[in-house]
Formats: sequence, C-alpha cells, structure tokens
Amino acid sequence: MADLDMQALLKHIERDGWDVALYDFFRNQIKKNVAIQENERSVDWKYFLPLTHQSIALVVGCGWGVGPVSLSETCGKVYALDSDWYKVAMLNQRKRAKKLKYIFPIHAHVSSQDFCLPFVGEKFDLIAIRDIELSGKPLKLADLLRSLKKLLKPGGYIYLSVGNRWSPYRWLSNDLLDDAIQPHSLWGYKHIFKREGFDDMQIYAPLPHHQREPLFYLPVKGAGPIQFFFSHIFSLFDTASPEVKQAYRKQYKIAKMVVQMATIFRLVRWIPYGLPGFNIIAKKTDAF
Repeated sequence: MADLDMQALLKHIERDGWDVALYDFFRNQIKKNVAIQENERSVDWKYFLPLTHQSIALVVGCGWGVGPVSLSETCGKVYALDSDWYKVAMLNQRKRAKKLKYIFPIHAHVSSQDFCLPFVGEKFDLIAIRDIELSGKPLKLADLLRSLKKLLKPGGYIYLSVGNRWSPYRWLSNDLLDDAIQPHSLWGYKHIFKREGFDDMQIYAPLPHHQREPLFYLPVKGAGPIQFFFSHIFSLFDTASPEVKQAYRKQYKIAKMVVQMATIFRLVRWIPYGLPGFNIIAKKTDAF
C-alpha cells in the first residue's frame, strides 16, 4: 500500500476509531477486488499450541495488527516487529485504543535479504512469521530456522506460513506468490525442520490460500481429513456471500479444477502435496 494511503488510514483511525476505520478500509478493498490478507481466523493456529499467560511471543511482521492482538489474549507478552513504520504506528493506535498493556510494537529493519532480529539469547516461547510480511530476496529456510532457534527457549515453538514449491497454483496463477521464504515441498519442509533441530511438527493447509485470510484449517496428515473436506465441505463455497466469492474466485476456480482431476484419477490423497501453502508449527528439540 502507498504511504499516502497509509497516512489516510491512520488519520481515519485517529478520527473514528480502529474498528470503524478498518471496516471502511476493507470494504473499499473488496470493492476494488483486492484480497484481504488477514482476519481473526488468521491466528486460530494459536489454539494448537500450549500457550499461557507466562508465554512470551514474537511476531515478525505487524500486518494489520490481528496477529499481535490475538496472541496478546493468550500470551503474557507479545513483541511485534516490522520494518514498515506505518504498520507499527497502526498497531500502537490499536494498543492505545484497546488499552493493551503487554504488546510491544518495534520499528526495525527486517527483510528476507538480510534477515536479522534485534534480540539475543533464548527469550521467546513462540516466534511467528508469515512469508507475506517479509520482502526481498527469498530467504533460505535452513538459515531462517538457525537464526530463530537461537532466540527460542528450550521447548519453544516456531510458526511459519509458507508456500508450497509443488503447488500447481504456482503456474496457474501469478497472484500472491512472491515468496520471501524459499518454498519447499511438503517432504522438503519435514526434512529441513528435523535436520535443523525441530520436532513435534504440526502442518495445516490454510484454505483457500496461505497468504490470505483463511476460511478453513485442514490438517495435512493422512487421507481421511482431505477426503472428508473435499467430499462434504468444499462445495459449500457455492453458498458463500457474493463478496467472499468475488475475493476467492481465482483460488476456487483453480481448486475446483484440481479436485475434479484428482477425483477422476483417484488421487485425492495426494492433494496435500499440491496445496498453495502451509502453516507449520514445530517445537525446538530440547537436545539442541
């Protein structure tokens, strides 16, 4: 978003409050056919983690503030880091408006090209990153994990939202695929995480796309959940509101084609390997 648009949004927040300003903003974005990248469901993955009010979390990339604010309801302290001053300013506005004492927005240069976080020592129980919040040359996953592991407490968790190297979406659409974290296949992610000292992996498919607000979290484990979803739930998209249909028309069209082909050739159990992206949760191995 252009700086002038961000300035206008900040003034709107100051004048009418956070909720009204963002409602108007997102309504205009939908009218322009611009995809919304996050909402409250974007942080539902936190319920898969043993977080408490003693937990300390770091969110790399403020986004629209949804991630830090949602995590602050569960964790004792949440640090939110972003290189975009306007996003940090917006989170500060939301913090003051909602009187959120334990969110700490930080303005610092962070990019995938020269990734470095301004912390030392094992400080965090959770570090969360969405690849869409970074910019620059794609960062090697192994380098990222090594950097983050140094900041995690023993038994701490990483949450990453990343693309799938093998997804047919990559060549069927050029929408939202500027990977800031080098993408791998499902097998590749499992191998690299294990090699770099992480275990207890949970992998989910945030549908319809990992770089947009999720409608569903689909566990990528075994054929059962995949088959049930595409047999009984997937078609419910046809009953969605016109706004939702408009926002996800490309993804749904591609997904419908892939599902039809997979059903015809009895390849439904292989669908997870072709999904647009994944949400990966992994625990720092105590031995490392």
